[in-house]
Amino acid sequence: MRRSMEQQQVEIRRQMERRLSEKISEVKRQCDVEKQRAVEDTKKKQWCANCGKEALFFCCWNTSYCDYPCQVSGSG
Repeated sequence: MRRSMEQQQVEIRRQMERRLSEKISEVKRQCDVEKQRAVEDTKKKQWCANCGKEALFFCCWNTSYCDYPCQVSGSG
């Protein structure tokens, strides 16, 4: 009887470890998806050539600025 209980405990522990491993894998997949989405969103934006904030003013074909003061200080 004791041996049977020990076997049950071992089996329960295996099941718990398997579930934990599955959950960890699922969370990792979700994090990878969120990270990829964030990278894609970031790549779609233009960034200020002077300070690195998101750009709103497009100056030249490859230069953008977040505001007029940045544009003035960046082009001088």
